[in-house]
Amino acid sequence: MLNKHSKYHSNKYSSIIPFLLTGIYFFLTVSGVSAQCWTSDLSEEEQLAVARETYADGLYSASIETAKCYLNQFKESAAREEIFYLRVKALRKGGDIQASIKAFDEMKVNFPSSISYLDDEVLQRAIILIRTGKYPLAIKTLNSLLKDYPISKLRDEANYWLGYVTSINAELLRKKNKELAFQKYKNSIQFFKNSDPTKLAQSQRQERLYLTGRAWWFLNDIHKTEDVWQEYLKQSTSIKPEKALNIKHQLASKFQLVKKYEQAEKWFELIVTDHPNSKLASGSTFWRAEMAYNASLQRTGTADWGPKLVNHLVNNYKIYLAKKDKKYLPLTFYRIGVLGQKHQPKESIVAFQQYLSTKDKTYASEVQYRLAYLFIESNQLKKAIETFSTYLSTKDKTYADDSQYRLGYLYIETKKPKKAIETFNKYLKNGKGRHVVETQIRLGYLYIENKQLKKAIKTFEKYLASDDTLHVVEIQIRLGYLYVDTKQPKKAIKIFEKYLSSKDIDHVKEVQIRLGYLYIENKQLKKAIKIFEKYLASDETEHSLSIQLRLAFLYAETKQNFLAISLLEQVRLNTDYQNNPELLETLMVLYRETVSKDKFVQFLLSVKGNTKLNAHLRHRFQTQLLLTYFEQNKCKKLILEINDKPGYLQKSKNTNPEEWQHLQYIKSSCLLETKKWKEARIVSRKILDSDKYREQAIQILLESHKQLKDWKAITWEFQEIYDRKSPKMTIPYFQLWLFAAQRRTDFRRLERIQIIAERWKSAFPEDKQNMTEINLLISSQRLRELTAQENWKGISNFIRSEYKAGNISLDKQYFTQLLYAEKKLDNWGGILSVYALLREHDPQRTYNLDALIDQAEAAEKLGKKELSISFYRKALKLKPQTERDKIKQDEIRKYLAQDSFQKWIEKGDWTKITKAIHKEVREKKRILDEQNFELLIYAENKKSGSKRYNGILDAYALMAKYNKAKTQTVEALIAQGYAAEKLGGYKRAKGYYRNALKKVPDKNVNLVLQLVGELTRLYERSKDYKSLINTYERAYKVLKKSSQHKKEHLTYAYLIGYHQSSNLKQTKKARIWMMRADGGGISSQELQASFWVAQLDREANKTNKALKRLKELADRKIEGNSSMYVQIHFELGTLYHSKEKWKSALYHYRIVAKASVPAELKQFQNTAMQKAKEIEKYLKSIAVSK
Repeated sequence: MLNKHSKYHSNKYSSIIPFLLTGIYFFLTVSGVSAQCWTSDLSEEEQLAVARETYADGLYSASIETAKCYLNQFKESAAREEIFYLRVKALRKGGDIQASIKAFDEMKVNFPSSISYLDDEVLQRAIILIRTGKYPLAIKTLNSLLKDYPISKLRDEANYWLGYVTSINAELLRKKNKELAFQKYKNSIQFFKNSDPTKLAQSQRQERLYLTGRAWWFLNDIHKTEDVWQEYLKQSTSIKPEKALNIKHQLASKFQLVKKYEQAEKWFELIVTDHPNSKLASGSTFWRAEMAYNASLQRTGTADWGPKLVNHLVNNYKIYLAKKDKKYLPLTFYRIGVLGQKHQPKESIVAFQQYLSTKDKTYASEVQYRLAYLFIESNQLKKAIETFSTYLSTKDKTYADDSQYRLGYLYIETKKPKKAIETFNKYLKNGKGRHVVETQIRLGYLYIENKQLKKAIKTFEKYLASDDTLHVVEIQIRLGYLYVDTKQPKKAIKIFEKYLSSKDIDHVKEVQIRLGYLYIENKQLKKAIKIFEKYLASDETEHSLSIQLRLAFLYAETKQNFLAISLLEQVRLNTDYQNNPELLETLMVLYRETVSKDKFVQFLLSVKGNTKLNAHLRHRFQTQLLLTYFEQNKCKKLILEINDKPGYLQKSKNTNPEEWQHLQYIKSSCLLETKKWKEARIVSRKILDSDKYREQAIQILLESHKQLKDWKAITWEFQEIYDRKSPKMTIPYFQLWLFAAQRRTDFRRLERIQIIAERWKSAFPEDKQNMTEINLLISSQRLRELTAQENWKGISNFIRSEYKAGNISLDKQYFTQLLYAEKKLDNWGGILSVYALLREHDPQRTYNLDALIDQAEAAEKLGKKELSISFYRKALKLKPQTERDKIKQDEIRKYLAQDSFQKWIEKGDWTKITKAIHKEVREKKRILDEQNFELLIYAENKKSGSKRYNGILDAYALMAKYNKAKTQTVEALIAQGYAAEKLGGYKRAKGYYRNALKKVPDKNVNLVLQLVGELTRLYERSKDYKSLINTYERAYKVLKKSSQHKKEHLTYAYLIGYHQSSNLKQTKKARIWMMRADGGGISSQELQASFWVAQLDREANKTNKALKRLKELADRKIEGNSSMYVQIHFELGTLYHSKEKWKSALYHYRIVAKASVPAELKQFQNTAMQKAKEIEKYLKSIAVSK
């Protein structure tokens, strides 16, 4: 608007302007000028024109004065707003910023709603702040413009300047606070985006693009930087070449850094084409070629390219060579050489040679290696040799192995065998080359050709030590002959063995015989046996008889019993050897160690019964037969055999006393095994004085006495052992002795126990634990006697004296016995003294509810009323732990609170109290409210015997007449059930407990379990297993929901399964519950549950399921000495046995046989051992027959 008015007025008053300007100058320069305005004689329009023209011509002082005069003179003018703003601008342009600000504030006061000039002034002020470096204030000013003038046409320019100043701010922060600078860059980008570039000046549009790209650059987004700067370069026709070059080089270098090689190639190419004469042109030419090379690698994933692409890449490097730049010359030669190796070999040779002529050593080794191969391919063998030799003379070892390998063959091709040997040895010395095997073979033959046999042997040995198998047979035969030629028989054996293990058959028979004799010469009998066996297995028959005889001796020497037996049995077919004693005794030894026990027994019986043999030999076979029966645990046959030959044992005693003792030992052992306890005692006594068998005889005696429950005999035996000091007394012996003494019931029983205990203590003073237990045993025996005599005074005195002597502690058992004795004696003072003793031993146990009530009642009986009340009050201070505790405390409160019945209560006349309450209630003189009912129940509970429980039931019956609901609560039902049960009304009790259980919510787990326990006892008593199972199902359901009882529900699942199986015979349901009872753990219950399921599966002929479950059980970490461990493996062995899976059955039987089993499962172990032996025999017999 201002410009428009200025143009109009300048046309109209152009004639007076020069005159006015002269006047202005005069007015401003003359000193002492008056206060009157210099334009006061001009009209309004003339003054307005002067103000505009002077401002437009840059005469800001004159414009200011003119505006001032105009504003003072024309108060009502329509142009006052314009002149106010012209004055603000003139002051600002004239450099008086403060005055300008003051004038602007004055303008805002006069024209608060101006929309023509205020926003422009805010913008101009912000620009000045930016140019004077006051960036925070400039940002504040620009933001105020955007806020205060939402429809201003200057908003786009304001956003531009915000982006500009924010970008500067980011630059300043970049080194100090990188994170904050990044945020500023992001803000500047957003401000630039907010500005419409079409409404900005050309220079601003260009600067906007440049600064946006720079922001993206520092934000490390190269792709957005590229997009913006590419547009900047496209639009900015006036940009300096140096700046454009710098931008392109920045982009190219950045793309190279982030491995975006195609983009990098593009920008390097733009540098080359757009700035061919710049300093960066030559380097960019090279990097353009490098980026094209790397881009091709990146794009294809390989360097094996076709000729077209190779030619293109090579030409790129040639363009760089044309620049005559030397900085990247070595790498360029290297790249051209590598690229052209396949399609341009001649150019590659030249390029590699040019590279080697430079001083660069980066790729020297690789270039020499590649160049040598190029020479080989072009049949320039001498140059290849020279190149390989040159490379090998350097310190680099990258290609040394392969170079030596190729060089060796080059020497062979050029007829230089010594050089070839030397080179091959160098190659093999490293030992890491890819052609070691091939080189060894070639070197070995070179040595043979040159008569160096030892070196040939060494080389061939190295070859055979490798993994190569292609030439093994050839080298083995060759090496075998070399060993023979050089007198090395052991090595010859080894190599011939390897030859025979190959598939070659040309020289097998000859080598077998030769090798067999070599084995014998070198004392390798087993190997000799093996080679002779192979020979006999062939069709050759010429030497078979001599080999068979020789082989039989070898078998015997090397303990190969089966094979020895086979050959000897063939020999025995000859009539001359049928009754040969030496042959028969040898066979007996071999049979005993090898064949099945049944076959061995048959052999012994046949020889024993052969009357053609002498008696002495037959007696020896008879003895062996008995020993075999004993080993086989065939005790019945052993006893029968001995009894069938009455003179046999006497003959053994006369001829061989040691043998006779052993026979007596095995006879007594078998009598024990067959549970002939009395006979076992008689026989074992015959060897009781034998040093060798005394201990075994005593064990048999003791076990026999134990089985016969002859405790007296056991104590006598131990007395004799103790006196003779043979065998040495052990702790287990003392334990059995004491056990037997306990079982005797004569009057010296306790004395005998004390004597044994003293001897035990003397023999094993360090056995503190057992001594403590023995002391407790003696004490318990004494207490048992006193209890049987109902000698309560004696019990009290004994426990007190033993406690004082330190022989016993006042644990729960002894404390209970002592307290019970004092109560039996009605010794109320004694009861208080018992608690006084307990207070010394364990004060906490005297401060529980029952203990405090006991003490209160005792004190009351002694007439110590205050002491009694003090105990009751202590009892009330305790936190109740159970419902029972709450009831007891309520009883105490009622007891203490009752006034009307206090005398009866003090006298303990509970019958009078209950009768009075019943009478008064019936006569409606007393309301049966909660307090009176509780007093009635309390009084009934104080009674004893049946009166107490009948009274409780009568009380609830009375309450039912007035308030039946109170008799149906869980607590009431439990109380009635308990009373009914105590009176023998079990059916009635079940009804109360069952109803109570229905009312208890699942969350009250403890109460549910309490009721389940009560019902369990009653249902088991009546054998009502169906109801019992229903009750257990409730417990299972409740516990399964509970997070505090993790695995307790498994117990009830097990019990349900047990009763369904054992009592209801519902095996299918039982199986389901037993599966639920198994949580996959190793607790006894879980193992039994899973084992039970397997048993049920077996009974249902589902053996596969049973087997699967037992295998899963066996995989659990069960203790090896547990009964379940033994039973599981025994069952597995049995199942596998039934399926004729012999090895699996044998495996599990052996586990049982080796396990440390409890006494009750000893029979399982014996059976498992027997089964294992039978399977072993069976498997061996199968192997023999095969």
